[in-house]
Amino acid sequence: MENQNPKSPKRTLASKKLEIPLADFILSRQAMMCTPRTVAWYEFNLNKILTWFERQGVDSPGAITSRHVRLLLGEMISKGYSSGLISNVGPLPAARNMRVAMI
Repeated sequence: MENQNPKSPKRTLASKKLEIPLADFILSRQAMMCTPRTVAWYEFNLNKILTWFERQGVDSPGAITSRHVRLLLGEMISKGYSSGLISNVGPLPAARNMRVAMI
């Protein structure tokens, strides 16, 4: 996962089974009246995380396992990502919530 500015071009996920829950999650943040900056932050970071899951062969939220999450966390830590990104307020719990909602 590379560090990029949230203002960079939006990525398209290969799997519609991941793209649809992402869109639903973003809509839920908008409905909660999150600021546009917060919504952009979620969208940017969740896109990176879900792209990483796709590279691991995950094609739907229900296919995300604890092992996938541990691998991702290990990679993020080894690359020096901030603790804020991988804390309970970061996008990883959001990805977990998307997975739970789709099961």
